[in-house]
This record gives sequence, structure tokens and C-alpha cells, in this order.
Amino acid sequence: LLALLEKLDPWLPKYTTLRVVTANEENKWMVGKTIKSAAYGKDTVSYKAVHAKELVFLPNVMVSDPVITFFDMPMPGSFAAQPVLKGEDEKYKAGGVLGLLCVDTVCGGSTALLNEDDKEILLEMGRVAGSTYERLVEEARQRKLAEDAVVAAMLEGLVIPEEQEVTEEDEVDALETKLAALDTELIAKVKAVIKQHCPPQPVGEYGRSLAELSGFEAGGASARVAAMMLTLVQEEATCTPEDLEGKIQSFDVKTVKEETLAAAAAALNPEGAEPLSRETEGVEFPAQLCFALWEAVGMLKDTSLKIQKIRNEEEEARLAEIERQKKEEEEAAAAAAAEAAAAE
Repeated sequence: LLALLEKLDPWLPKYTTLRVVTANEENKWMVGKTIKSAAYGKDTVSYKAVHAKELVFLPNVMVSDPVITFFDMPMPGSFAAQPVLKGEDEKYKAGGVLGLLCVDTVCGGSTALLNEDDKEILLEMGRVAGSTYERLVEEARQRKLAEDAVVAAMLEGLVIPEEQEVTEEDEVDALETKLAALDTELIAKVKAVIKQHCPPQPVGEYGRSLAELSGFEAGGASARVAAMMLTLVQEEATCTPEDLEGKIQSFDVKTVKEETLAAAAAALNPEGAEPLSRETEGVEFPAQLCFALWEAVGMLKDTSLKIQKIRNEEEEARLAEIERQKKEEEEAAAAAAAEAAAAE
């Protein structure tokens, strides 16, 4: 049993690639370049640091054996690579390699060399980078858990109370009363969550916002939700986040039109695309909140459209009656005028 509970040693796949993800201004051109592991046919100093899990420090690459090249070009200068190591977690022992911090003075005609002070600084940077990375990952995980809790609580609340369930026997006045109550019970609460957790612009370094809706990858689940929301509230894709918030908060399910709902549904689930649901993975937090509003609207739209249809028919009947009475009055007036003319 004890053997089963022992944590595993960190391991590295045989075929891996290091990719430059950030660099100082002079070396920006290197971002995106890659270095492959020895399994691809060539050993490198960078991968020696990865496998040794310790600093590789070369004060003068020209006197190393063999001579170190810089992307296959021999140049004078110093080079150092410090692994950024992962701490122990629930499955693995400490020592997993997250990446490398690399420093060099390599360039044509270089006379600058790294010294022991630089070496100590690089060692400390590696320690700080590792702990900072793990702290940021844990903070991101906690933020995600908090967001998931907000969404779960909101979706759990999307339930029509028994006393507000619509029945076939309900007259239009009763339907309007129930719809108004449900608008407050469901849609208004989702709007409040959006307003609290997803303002137009981010608050703080990691705040989520409606501004994110315009930046989702086209065709992705989050972008489809964003397109649906813009269509539902009848706003342009070029609108400001502040305008979008205003439209969301003023959206009225009691007056939404059937063609608007159809267009929003088509934006959410284009023909040939897999339909989105609350179980769809990879949907960003702002889009999840918008999707919850869509679900709330979906629960009430049939009642709203039914009421609108009845009220429109009543209005048409009222106008028709007014027109009928007006016609009768005109005909009566014309008959009276004809009778008066005959009497003369």
C-alpha cells in the first residue's frame, strides 16, 4: 500500500521542443524559435540544462568543448541556461522542468562575459520564477473555481417555481402576471450576476468583462455565444462594451420578437455546427454568463410570444371594430344627407 502511495519522479518525453516565448528588446526576433531535444538528432546546451535540472554556465563558449554555436553560428560570448523547476504536487515529486531562463552575451565581436555574480543572480531568478509560476497557476485555478461556482449557482437557480408554471387554462392576464414574476425571478437575477461579475471593462489585473466578447476566436464556442448575445439585444458587433451592457440590462423578454429569437438561435448554433449547451467545454466565463441569460430567455419565450400574439389579435380586433363603427357612422351620415337632399 505504501508503494502505491509513493509519488512519481518527474519525467520528460523523449521527443520535446523548447520554444522561445519571451525575450528582451534586442532578442525579440527569437520569440517563436524552437530548440529540439537530442532525440531529433542533435544535442544542445539548453537540453543539457533540462536533463541535468541545474544551471549550465559557460563563461566563454569559444573555449568550450565542443565549441558552442548560436543557432549553428559560432560567435564569441557567454551563455547560461537555468531550469525553472516545478515543486512537488499531489502526484509528482519536485523537480519537473517548466522551462529555461537563458542569458547570453553572444554576438559578433563580443568581449562581454558573464561572471560569478551573474551566475548567482540567474540561480535566484530560477528559484523565484518557479515559485512565482506555481503561485500564478494556483491563483488562476482558484479564480476558475470561483467562476465555476458563480455559473453553477446561477444555472441552479434557473427553475420556474410551481406557482408560476403556465397552464393551458391561464387567461392572458394571468399569463402576463406570471411572466412579469418570472422576469424578475429568473432574467433579472442573471442580469444582476452579469453586472456584478462581468462589467463593461475589467476591474483589477484579472477582472473579467464584457469587453472580452469581441476578442474570442471566430467560430469558437465563446464567439458563438457572443454573436448570439449581440443579436438578441439587437446590437452591432462594433458596439462599445458600455453600450452592450446597457442593452443587456434593458432587454425585455416581454417584448422580444420571434424573428429576433430565431436570428439569435442561428448565431448560437449555425447550420452544421454542434449545438452548444451548458455542458459544452471551453466556454469562457463572460460567455457562460451570457449563455445563462439565453437559457432564462428560452424558458420564458413561449409564454411571451403567446401573450404578444393574443394582445396583437385583441388590438387588431379593436382597430377593426373602430373601423367598422366609423364606416357605419359614415354610411348613416351619407344616408341622412341623401334623405335631406330628397326632402328639399
